[in-house]
Amino acid sequence: MARDPQPVDLMSRNIQLGVQFYENAFAIRDTNNYRPNLDLSAFQRFQIWAFNSMDQDVSVTLQKIDLGAPQNIYQWNGTAWAGAQTTVPKGSIYYLLNTALPCLDRAFESLALRLSASVAPTSGSITIKVVGVPN
Repeated sequence: MARDPQPVDLMSRNIQLGVQFYENAFAIRDTNNYRPNLDLSAFQRFQIWAFNSMDQDVSVTLQKIDLGAPQNIYQWNGTAWAGAQTTVPKGSIYYLLNTALPCLDRAFESLALRLSASVAPTSGSITIKVVGVPN
């Protein structure tokens, strides 16, 4: 008999664990931008995780893609508007991007993540994983 997922308290928020929506690994070997597009229209809430096993840090910038060409997203940091950007350090650990980028707690139909390294990595990959609560 199938049962509904039970609510789980993750960082003081009740979020039912949903189905995995997207997972892809990128083996970046240069300093170019890589832009995975995420269709999030099927989810009420979601979490975006990044796992960086490369030997260099990776910059992640949020972009809105339903306005034509991808546009950077800006969020208020308490004193000024700043680009919704964070750095995922090198090494093998999962980072919950929602904690560094509070604008991810809002509903989005779609997003692009601009991934780049300032120094070309020589090994490893970055995995982006999205899990969420279906509509």
